[in-house]
Amino acid sequence: MESGATQLESSGAPGRRGRAALVLLVIAALFFAAIAPTLRWLEFSGGSENLVVATALEIRRDGTWQRWIEPTLQGEPRIAKPPLAAWVAAASIRADTLRALDSPDESARADAYRDLAWQVRWPALLCACLGLLAVCGLGRVVAGGDAGVLAALICGSTIFFLRYGRGATVDVHLFLWVAVANYCLARALLEGRWWGGCIGAGAALGLALMSKGPVALLQTVVPVALWAVWHRRPRRIREEWPVPGRASLAWPIVTGVVVMLAVAVPWYALVAVRSGGNVFARWKVEVLRAGATDMPAGSVLNYLLFLPEFLPWAFFAAAGAIAAVRYARKQKSDHLMLALLLVAVPIVVMTFFRDRKDRYLLPMVGPASVLAAHAVRESLLRGEMRTILAHRVLVAILGIAGPVAALLLTRRGGLAWPGDIPIVIGAAALSAGLLVALRRPGRLVWAGALVMLIVQAVGMHFYQRTDDGGRSGMKPFADAIRQSTRDADIYYYRPDGKLKLAPNDLAIYLNRPVVRTTTLPAPIPARRVVVVTVQQKGEPPPPFPPGWVEVADVQRDAARMIAVLWVGQ
Repeated sequence: MESGATQLESSGAPGRRGRAALVLLVIAALFFAAIAPTLRWLEFSGGSENLVVATALEIRRDGTWQRWIEPTLQGEPRIAKPPLAAWVAAASIRADTLRALDSPDESARADAYRDLAWQVRWPALLCACLGLLAVCGLGRVVAGGDAGVLAALICGSTIFFLRYGRGATVDVHLFLWVAVANYCLARALLEGRWWGGCIGAGAALGLALMSKGPVALLQTVVPVALWAVWHRRPRRIREEWPVPGRASLAWPIVTGVVVMLAVAVPWYALVAVRSGGNVFARWKVEVLRAGATDMPAGSVLNYLLFLPEFLPWAFFAAAGAIAAVRYARKQKSDHLMLALLLVAVPIVVMTFFRDRKDRYLLPMVGPASVLAAHAVRESLLRGEMRTILAHRVLVAILGIAGPVAALLLTRRGGLAWPGDIPIVIGAAALSAGLLVALRRPGRLVWAGALVMLIVQAVGMHFYQRTDDGGRSGMKPFADAIRQSTRDADIYYYRPDGKLKLAPNDLAIYLNRPVVRTTTLPAPIPARRVVVVTVQQKGEPPPPFPPGWVEVADVQRDAARMIAVLWVGQ
């Protein structure tokens, strides 16, 4: 295998570079155009996205610069995490949409919430699609030639990307800026572009730190540094590495660090000053995750979902990882080892923290796609038809049987069979047609990507009607509260004394904070007061003094949520 720089020179004619750039822009536009129409379909039911959306709504409702600097969630400071995702979501919410969320007309309000879903999600999807450009760059630098385009197609068509690249979450922003940082660092290490690489990586890391904090360094700088230290050992490889002298190397690295700090530090410093330094303990908890929530620790097995959610390219990713180790052992080239470390090191370290959610793995999908792209290219060059055939069978199962399975699994949601059967048949037929039309091995990745885009559209069509993710149980609950009263103060009261936040989707669909309290709030003259409380399974309803009337209830997990309105003595 040639080094990334050598292969780049051999394929670096301006005409080819221009065509590759055009193809890459087409790929990013394709994924955006295929996923964007589905962004309005799902309600705000996911916990991670709801944190961002509820915070963004509070920023927009307040509108002051203080609220932008120190966002709130349910009326309380939301400064434990950096605010970049909330800022982007808040900036995308239109003023007329914000007003329409409180419309007394239920249909107008429903339209406004669909508009809100589009407005906060399309910037996140754009970030995800721009991340594909950085993944392409990483693939080109690490594996050379057309591996970059293959890596972008593979990354965008994984279950990981199609599932998580559509939500207004901090993980999507982290995916973009980690991908950009890794591309810039790879250019510095493997192509000798130290100044451009370090400055670009510094800016991207600053934005990554503003997305989710120091975990970005674990997913970029740590594995890159480990690779650099390990890479210097074999003499023959060391001689090929374009590293200047120590004095020359120090300046671009220092400049990159300064750029990173200039982007990230101002917000952290301002919040620390305004809080009197009391926020440092909260930041420590957020980084270490010990005591961050009262939820049980996530299972280590959650990270084993990486390969299943990397389908339909999981086999190739594993083959690429094996190739990386084999090349390094033979001292043929260890550029692929850089991609492997960018995947493996963060996952290994993250297993030692108590929170282990599969969405945390999204930034590692980029370098894993580079490994898969190398394996796909090698399989095509060597004519390994068994591997190619096995992959095509897997894609056929996902594309043809997937829509049928989605219909059967969501039948309990009361789907209209006569209207859905043609959709399933059409999607399966289109997938089969693509697999036949693009049967040439060289079009393997394009066929798989197009089929997966069809699968995601059909899957979202059915998923939007399910109660376990497509729909929010808090929406009808909030609508019932709205029908009983308008402009009320909303409180969340738990008889068990736990000071927990109310569900964020309740605050979203009420379009106001739900203030948590440990005591039953006293009614305020000339103000309407609603208290939301919880009845645990097997327990009697919480007692309320005379003057409180139940106006709504909903089942949430094993508990029943009840809303009571103060009507007076």
